[in-house]
Amino acid sequence: MHGQMVAWDVNSQNASATNPLPASTLASQFTSASLTLGSGVVASSAGDTFGGSGFTQTSLAGAITGGDYLSVSLTPASGSTFNLSSMSLLFGVATAVTNFNVALTSSASGFTAGNELWSFSFGTASPAVQTITLSSFPNLQDLTSVVEFRLYGWRDTSGPATFRIRDNSGSDLSVFGTASDIPEPSTYAALIGAIGLALAARARWTKPRR
Repeated sequence: MHGQMVAWDVNSQNASATNPLPASTLASQFTSASLTLGSGVVASSAGDTFGGSGFTQTSLAGAITGGDYLSVSLTPASGSTFNLSSMSLLFGVATAVTNFNVALTSSASGFTAGNELWSFSFGTASPAVQTITLSSFPNLQDLTSVVEFRLYGWRDTSGPATFRIRDNSGSDLSVFGTASDIPEPSTYAALIGAIGLALAARARWTKPRR
């Protein structure tokens, strides 16, 4: 399949009631996908959101140490492979701060400062939808096992902040790419056998007559 593989709609949801939050859209090549709060985040009960408070750090390194993140994990089905092209997400904070910063990391590249796939800073409560290109990262292609993304958040100056995925029309966090089933070894064997028979038949037809 090609296009939107996994997505979440946080309409009528909140992290206090459901954490982890399973995906609302899931391609057949995946067994599960979940949106989860980091260890340093306190779940928010605000409706039509998924997130929480506790984003008090003033650097990415501090946010990593403090567990201040939202996690997105994708688990493929056995015998499936997938390539990631992009992620789109709608997020915000409960009250605007100057500034709030976010950075996306992945298990494929490491959850450490300096390995960010993307970063963004905003000073409003509700920034526009963000689209992150993932197709340029080789370690996010031809995947056959679980991959986790962490969206870390921190402030420019010390103080509290509640960071969350927020609701809009349709999907609020989507992962795009391609996914397919890996052929079984028996399929390759059958294909090789068919090719061999075809070549043998061709050799008989093209053999010079005496």
